Amino acid sequence: MSSGSIIPTNPVDSEKAQAVYDRVVRAAGCDQASSIFSSVSSRVSSEPAPMGYNGFAIAYGPRSGNRTVLDSPERLVASGKYAAVPMIQGSMEDEGTLTSLFQPNVTTTALLAQYLKQLYFWRASEAELVDYTSTYGNEFSGAVLGSPFRTGTDNELFPGFELRAALIGTPYLGTSHGSDVIPIFSGNTTVHAANELQTAFLNFIYTLDPDGKLEPGKKTPLWLQWSMDYQQLQIFPDSSRLVVDNYRAESFDWILKHVDILHF
Repeated sequence: MSSGSIIPTNPVDSEKAQAVYDRVVRAAGCDQASSIFSSVSSRVSSEPAPMGYNGFAIAYGPRSGNRTVLDSPERLVASGKYAAVPMIQGSMEDEGTLTSLFQPNVTTTALLAQYLKQLYFWRASEAELVDYTSTYGNEFSGAVLGSPFRTGTDNELFPGFELRAALIGTPYLGTSHGSDVIPIFSGNTTVHAANELQTAFLNFIYTLDPDGKLEPGKKTPLWLQWSMDYQQLQIFPDSSRLVVDNYRAESFDWILKHVDILHF
């Protein structure tokens, strides 16, 4: 699973899901039809794409409320109601930069909180979301510490860009969402990251272990099975290393404590 994992979502009969349905009905011109569902089903209508103002505020998440998805994914995992199938999971360091280009008016933490409430987290109050965004920094520190990470203010395209990119997920984009696809799947094995990931994926397919049978003398760090106690593997263009994944510990702890108000 590349670029993240499960997404906490509101149920199919929630206020937000109903609002999405109503918006699609209006966009399709079916709000006056005698049979709205039949009318919508016969037309092509779409929600805003990620490459726009809404960013990753996806509308069609896997919502619970039927016989297939019984609850929000994180609750199913917490209660052990999932298939324990081995998987590779990871994300790009600067996932959020690509979709953070399209909100130049969101320049302060207060405006960011309003944006998040409007499009992402309906259950949260603006005060709670200001508290959440503060774990990523304020207007100044967010620009210094934000995404693309480890670049200071060099890529602050406009006020609030790096803070928003760090929270939501090429010189200005860093290793953005999808930037791994071409190097990995182009067949190029001369770049360390491409070779490392291609090898890991093939090993995993055949052995369920991304390390497979290590070549004699190979010095690449082991891709260990995930655990809160283990270091995580970070892959660069020319090398790999194990790191302690605690860069956003404060944000992680906040999310863990408030996940019920962070449903899409």
